[in-house]
Amino acid sequence: MVCSRSANDATTSGDGRIRVAVLGGGMGALAAAAALTDPRKPGASRFALTIYQVGWRLGGKGASGRSLDPATHGRIEEHGLHNLFGFYDNTFRLMRGVYDELRVRHGVDRGGFMDAVAPESAAVFVEEIGGEARPWHIHNPTNARIPGDDGELSLAEAVRLALDFLRLNLANHARPLTAASPESVAAALAVRAAVATVTTGLTALLRLAPGDMSDRPWWEQLAWLADRVPPALVVAALELVRRGAYLALRRSFAEDGPRRLWILIHFATAVMIGLSRDRAFARGLESLNHLDFRAWLRPHMMADGELLARSVLLRVVYDSSFAYRGGDTRASIDGAPQADYEAGTLLAGLLRAAFTYKGAFGWKLRGGTGDVLIAPLYQLLRARGVEFRFFHRVDALIPADDGRSIERIVCTRQARTLDDGEYAPLVDFDGELCWPNRPRWELLVDGPALADARLDLEDPRVTPPGACASTLRRDVDFDAVILGIPPGALPMIASRLIEQNPRWKTAITRVATTRTQSLQVWLRRGAVAPGHGAGAGQPITGFWYDAASPLNVWADMSHLIAREGWNGGEVPGHLSYYVSPLADTPADDRAALAAARANAVRVLAGPGAAQLRPADAPAFTWDDLLDRRPNAPTGQARLDAQYLRANTHPSERYVLSIAGSTVHRLSPHDPDDYRNLYLAGDWTYNGMNCGAMESAVLGGLLAAKALAP
Repeated sequence: MVCSRSANDATTSGDGRIRVAVLGGGMGALAAAAALTDPRKPGASRFALTIYQVGWRLGGKGASGRSLDPATHGRIEEHGLHNLFGFYDNTFRLMRGVYDELRVRHGVDRGGFMDAVAPESAAVFVEEIGGEARPWHIHNPTNARIPGDDGELSLAEAVRLALDFLRLNLANHARPLTAASPESVAAALAVRAAVATVTTGLTALLRLAPGDMSDRPWWEQLAWLADRVPPALVVAALELVRRGAYLALRRSFAEDGPRRLWILIHFATAVMIGLSRDRAFARGLESLNHLDFRAWLRPHMMADGELLARSVLLRVVYDSSFAYRGGDTRASIDGAPQADYEAGTLLAGLLRAAFTYKGAFGWKLRGGTGDVLIAPLYQLLRARGVEFRFFHRVDALIPADDGRSIERIVCTRQARTLDDGEYAPLVDFDGELCWPNRPRWELLVDGPALADARLDLEDPRVTPPGACASTLRRDVDFDAVILGIPPGALPMIASRLIEQNPRWKTAITRVATTRTQSLQVWLRRGAVAPGHGAGAGQPITGFWYDAASPLNVWADMSHLIAREGWNGGEVPGHLSYYVSPLADTPADDRAALAAARANAVRVLAGPGAAQLRPADAPAFTWDDLLDRRPNAPTGQARLDAQYLRANTHPSERYVLSIAGSTVHRLSPHDPDDYRNLYLAGDWTYNGMNCGAMESAVLGGLLAAKALAP
């Protein structure tokens, strides 16, 4: 069926403005739209934007919804676990501006953005030692800076952060350095002498730097030093430090403290030795991207019985980024895991995360991702005059015959509103406009029938009855296109471009993606999160990484319970989020969801679930799961009252940074390819080049800058 043309099917500015079709409503596309329409920028009024979005809500992989079901009314349902890091300056700057403009210019008071996030400095890694699971508590120092403010940390501030980290985490590990054998004491003294020598040398060299160098970010200061200090000297000093540390600690590796201290020292020195040997600061970290991080690091490690190589610390950098080809975390035939993360990109992110964060290492959202990030962006863009076309699935980009521009965009309109007007996507929850967890069927033509059909209108592979095709045309409906749809869906949408352009074909082949799975569990009062007890008497409020778990990244999100409502019945006492990659096999969506459910069962009641629970905590039972459905069952069936996802849709796949992939990423705009096409998202070449909220925002901002320099 072909849609009849109407004013709602095309953007016709009629006033000489540049008509921009924004395809997709993820964070990259929304950031681009926000930057283009920013009233503080000259020329923002030149653009007329229309955003085309499949289904009923914005947010992409960051979309969330409030439940409209009576038994769970108001609870937050996410695609996965989302948080911000303290170095996400672009994301914080964007959102702080959104909240401020909504309040000051448009009378929508959501407070300040910094009130919508909470600092989080704790994390837990789970070590497997002799078959026993041991929690390793990590505490990151805070600083007085605010994410999004201008200015970067100096080298002195970065060093202070590192020293504060050591003070917080290693103060109780000092005993083996002073109460050990005479040779260990001598080795410890050698370590301290080497550290003092290196520190004194760096300080002296910085005094010789140009006057403006003191105002530069720490990595520029370090790069200046790296150009002037012979790499062999740096390597020799670091080798001395870690050799002394090893001699001082090796007899105490059976103890958690000395072993963990050694792993941290070994990891840090191996990284710095590798960077020095490869002259990576001078050549750029991307010069290391042809190697997976583990493969790059191993030649710079020393023999320690594989303590570092098999450590949870090394595993966490992969698990926390879903960095596994095909989503498969199992060992391959040769015994090596499928982990793959290009070294330069990982190191850039690691250094940013460790030494450039502001305020706190991490920031938790005080609401659903859709509530805190996406709904305010939607409200602001709408107030600025941006038009939204919900239920518009993008099917194909058609290039011109000469391959120099986008000529047409083929869409499918999935549903119409009753008055053929604009769809109103948000619902009021206790005075706050939020995204619901399903379409507002009451606003749609044949809404009850669509609801009864149980079709997932966010799945681009689904075409509902009554859907109709429409075509947008260059110079009639659009002048420029911002493509914000993730790469998992591009083989369908951009097949003509991939066939026509070798660089597109290579990019789509080399920029890999993976499926993910997530579980949200609401526990009754008095229950302890299965598999994640406090351990050593310390409460767990941060993030948890457990390699042995099939859902191995966990967070206590109980602070959201008060925001969810839960009126008129039993209120949960605890909320846990679990996420991890999901293997590409089985390929069938239903089978994938069944696999995710089996993993949920293993996490909640498997043999490993009891290992990390406090000794005095009661054993988990299925009846600990909150189930407010009428005639709620007992036993494992209560799992059906929780929220489980297998993110298998092409646009839901997480973007990876496998070895050698960044060089093939497409830039936000290349006039030598398609003059009127701009790319937004974390899959583009944006300087961060990994799957992350900040990477998506950077991609969007760069697309907007290319369109409006």
